Amino acid sequence: MNSGQPTSFRCRVTANEADTTVTLTTSSRSHHGDVTSGNHPDYEFSNTFNSVVVAKCDTVECKVMPGNDRTQIIADAYIQPVLTRDPWITDIAKTEMKVNWYAWDTSVDIGDGPIENYEVWYKVANDNEFERYVVTAAHQTYSLITGLTPYMSYTFAVRTYRPGDGGGGDLGPAVTEQTLCDVPLGIPTMKTPMAISKNEILVTWEIDEAYLEPEILRCDSVTSYTIHYRVNGTSIEYETRATGPDQTSLLLDELDPCTEYEISVTMDNSIGHGKLSDPLFNTTLSSPTPISCPVFNGVTILLSCISLILFIVLILIFLGFIYFKRTGKMWNCLLPNDIDKESVPMQPINSKQGKTITEDDTHRNHTYADPDDVIIKQCKTQDQENNYATFHHDESEYESLADATRQTKTTIAATDIKEAFANLLKTDQETNESYLHLEWQELNKTKFTPKRSDCSSGRRPNNANKNRYMNLLPLDKNRVKLVTVVQDTQSTDYINASYVDAFSVKSGFLVTQLPLPHTVIDFWRMVYDNKSNTIVMLNDTDKDNPTNGQYWPVENVSEFGPFKIELLQTREIGCVVNRVLKLSMGDQNPSTIQQFQLLEWPPGISTSQFTSAFLELMMMVKRWQEQSGQRPTVVHCLNGVGRSGVFCASVSACERIKAEQWWTFSNQ
Repeated sequence: MNSGQPTSFRCRVTANEADTTVTLTTSSRSHHGDVTSGNHPDYEFSNTFNSVVVAKCDTVECKVMPGNDRTQIIADAYIQPVLTRDPWITDIAKTEMKVNWYAWDTSVDIGDGPIENYEVWYKVANDNEFERYVVTAAHQTYSLITGLTPYMSYTFAVRTYRPGDGGGGDLGPAVTEQTLCDVPLGIPTMKTPMAISKNEILVTWEIDEAYLEPEILRCDSVTSYTIHYRVNGTSIEYETRATGPDQTSLLLDELDPCTEYEISVTMDNSIGHGKLSDPLFNTTLSSPTPISCPVFNGVTILLSCISLILFIVLILIFLGFIYFKRTGKMWNCLLPNDIDKESVPMQPINSKQGKTITEDDTHRNHTYADPDDVIIKQCKTQDQENNYATFHHDESEYESLADATRQTKTTIAATDIKEAFANLLKTDQETNESYLHLEWQELNKTKFTPKRSDCSSGRRPNNANKNRYMNLLPLDKNRVKLVTVVQDTQSTDYINASYVDAFSVKSGFLVTQLPLPHTVIDFWRMVYDNKSNTIVMLNDTDKDNPTNGQYWPVENVSEFGPFKIELLQTREIGCVVNRVLKLSMGDQNPSTIQQFQLLEWPPGISTSQFTSAFLELMMMVKRWQEQSGQRPTVVHCLNGVGRSGVFCASVSACERIKAEQWWTFSNQ
């Protein structure tokens, strides 16, 4: 028998006479107390030792009473065998590995032979107990363990068995090894791809955090994400583009215009690509030449050729630049020239020391001063109030300007603009001035004159330091009012920004200044409140100017108050930098925003030098909004005056020409 196993002993005694009373006791070193007594007609008495656990060299005794007759037997038991030498692992693969061990040897290992078989027990390394095993024959000293999980650590140990019940010894020494990597099981979740241009589609995706666990990742880390794409409806091999493990977007470029693509994404590790995500589809935009894309056959064509568009934009930029150069912001309260010589106060950043800078759009010098001076140095007399000039988007004000132009022939067909512009450049013999200048003078006779009280919000003490220039304030009636509440004691509903109508959309533009460092959060409050998805930036980035607020991340992610801004993509097309941003706030669904920055348009330089860049900017914005939906467009330069006004006027004019095929423009 094997040590520690239950067994039974029976002790029988024969008496001389039937009436003899016998008491029979059986016991062992590890068990005491089984007793029987009485008479038996067959002169025999018996007692059975049941389920006795026998140890090595245990003694079992039968004792008869009265008297002292006893019988002893040695119930010797075998010791179960145990391996003492370490096993080892070979042939490691993704889902299997081979466990090897030395055969039991009586001179090295523990216990008694012979050996009947071995059991290989195993578990996931971090688990507490072994749960699975494989049986092998006595002559076999290895076992191939299959069905394992890739990139998982397992612990193995071998148990040795001899014949008989309870013949298995304790587990021998353990060994731990890891299976090889396999492609990840995780599948990224794609968002709807967005066509950015005729040759580009922006692909974005998300990854569940659970997919980054070892049993799903099945390797040390994600090495990349790969976009797989091909023309929809074809059976050609996928083309692929890979991006880094920390990226969740990729811009596919060099695509064919007007073509629908099938797009999937995979999670990759050092072994290879994971499973393809469910494919999504999107179509690149049309070529700039209208006839190249059959999808747009039903859309009204703006002009018959690119050259005509260039002439239109040139005219609009020229007029807009002159107009806003002379009268200033289309919605702001502007100080007259005689007041302009006086310092116009604004709170400096982190200092109360005065500092002179040059205004971007008007070339006037203003001094930053202590906010205590704000009320003292503002518009002081009623005469000065009457000199304020603005061009507001109220319908009655539009009508007053329209009345001034209805006295002359102003309506011409879009196809006649080139000839009309040539006539405008001719000189009037009586005045020796161009007809274009005379037309401008006629238009400039009518100005909207607000009262000082019309701009009260921007002059309040708790709002004054939010203005880049104190002589450029929004009208109360059409200023942008912030809604989202920020946990900040200085937070108000004020931002130096105004609603401006587009041709077909009321309040289609949010025109503002470049944020100051302490108004960046307010800037994103405005974007978030109005669900804007487009930002047009018309000034260069001046990192040396401490008053310029950096409102987007240079790389990766930045947080501004409750808003998280992620830079998904940056590309530069000529003089236009296009940045794709993701705006998140708390648990709200994130939104994709595109910023278009026009470079190299400093004040005082003729815009005709940048006509093609300006046209490209307008077309890029238009394509993006057609793809993503018409929402309010945020427009800003340094202070939101000349360049912002030119952009808004140009976009509205082009929309009107496209819709009505004519434009209000003097030809005399």
